[in-house]
Amino acid sequence: MKTNPLSTTLIFIALLMWGHFSALGQTKVSVSDVKLSVSKLMLGSRDITDSLGVVNIAKNVWTEFDRHGKEIGKANIIKNKDNEIHIKWISATNGAKKDGVTIYKLDKEGNKYTFDIYFDDKKQGYFIASPE
Repeated sequence: MKTNPLSTTLIFIALLMWGHFSALGQTKVSVSDVKLSVSKLMLGSRDITDSLGVVNIAKNVWTEFDRHGKEIGKANIIKNKDNEIHIKWISATNGAKKDGVTIYKLDKEGNKYTFDIYFDDKKQGYFIASPE
């Protein structure tokens, strides 16, 4: 089978341009100085939405509150850029381990954020939240 060098080159250029424009279309999300109301929380296949009401993200601190306004977790933010937030727990009664690290991978659609939750080196669940 013969290959035409010109058509191979054109296909290669088209693929490079498609990759370039696809990368440009991806929005980098970081979120700070916002109070988020949680509408859905899943850990594995368990819906535990009732356990988390609000997440407050300040410049360097992540704080979680239950549906009654009681603080249930506080963490230092160690990374907040490129669609990821990494936190290290200071205190937690929410099931997280003190000094443990949780990674959130963010996606934003309209005014809703989806946070995929990673710890122990794998995805554990997600939550959906919107600014209050």
